[in-house]
Amino acid sequence: MPIRIGLIGAGRAGRAHLESFSASNADVQVVAVCDNDRARAEAAAKPFGAGVHLHYRTLLESERLDALAVCLPPFARGEPESAAARAGIHLLLEPPVALSVERARQIQKEIEKSGVVASVAHPWRYLSGTDTARELLKDRRVALVRGWRLVPAPEPGWRTKRESCGGQLLLEATHLLDLARCFGGDVASVYGIQFQGMVAARVPNYDIEDVSVAAIRFRSGAVGEVIAADVAPREETLLSIIAGDLEIRLTAESLETIEAGRRIVVRHAEPGLAACQRAFVEAVKSGDPKLVRSSYADAVQSLAVAVAANESAQTGKVVSL
Repeated sequence: MPIRIGLIGAGRAGRAHLESFSASNADVQVVAVCDNDRARAEAAAKPFGAGVHLHYRTLLESERLDALAVCLPPFARGEPESAAARAGIHLLLEPPVALSVERARQIQKEIEKSGVVASVAHPWRYLSGTDTARELLKDRRVALVRGWRLVPAPEPGWRTKRESCGGQLLLEATHLLDLARCFGGDVASVYGIQFQGMVAARVPNYDIEDVSVAAIRFRSGAVGEVIAADVAPREETLLSIIAGDLEIRLTAESLETIEAGRRIVVRHAEPGLAACQRAFVEAVKSGDPKLVRSSYADAVQSLAVAVAANESAQTGKVVSL
């Protein structure tokens, strides 16, 4: 039997999850979509013949759900996840999981108390190239991890307001910071640098950064750098890992290795989101949360790095974690 899943938040991330469920072989039945914009909810629900709700409470009260995908902006997080967990509904969560570490830890307590499976959707963790990179690096010492996310300025909305998105690193670099932790290990300290003002001159109500840099010291001794920029004429996301004479470059599409003058590029076996969703479904069906590669607790650690970088940029001081 397929698991019955609902979706809260039918914006860009929510639609990506629905499209992936539709295209992949994940054993799910999308039974309901919730969004405070009725037209958006109806458009997202129509291909699945799913029910439509305008508030998460009515969704949880009127639908029989095994699982719930939560794709809300970070400012709206907390109550839906906690209510679903208390009802015994398993959770697939789009990051970032909250605006603050304190709030995220409150939600984490509710989830852990409930015993439900909670997977935070960090698709890069599930890429076949990520698995290959881990294997290549298992006997090497990582020295440097560098990542960047370059995009044009976002359209006006919640994504351009600090109070609703939490700033550029939370908005654009969440997946890179998480992946940097995967390869660099635990973070010891962060130093943040930011540039602001260029985009605000032409985009109304834009009060987040144009460029953000998180300089990271890992407990292993390795160093890292994650850059997010909203002033680019193109879109590019990449993570580079350097370990001695080996460089590994990961994108959403492929793995590139450079060693001894030899360059090899291999495409990933499938999209990361499809693999992430399938692992979540298997974890729910089997009752084995270890199939999930990014737990809620782990996602809180990635959130803490972004929040620390923002704090450092404001104070000019290194922040220890």
